[in-house]
Amino acid sequence: MGKLYQVVVSGVRGGKVTVDLSNTEEQFKSMTVEQLREKIRQKFPETAGKYTETPISLHYRHDERRES
Repeated sequence: MGKLYQVVVSGVRGGKVTVDLSNTEEQFKSMTVEQLREKIRQKFPETAGKYTETPISLHYRHDERRES
């Protein structure tokens, strides 16, 4: 069983998207703001370069993975 570190991105239009950040606490703690931005951009490729100052809300969570 491992952990999955994620953020939930709430956009200005009310939509929410979960973004996977890392599989270990060490990776999560060493993540830079730019790396976080890139992961969010990957989830929203259609907005790349358009909304550099768009307000979003981030909610951190980590889930215990269950292996079958």
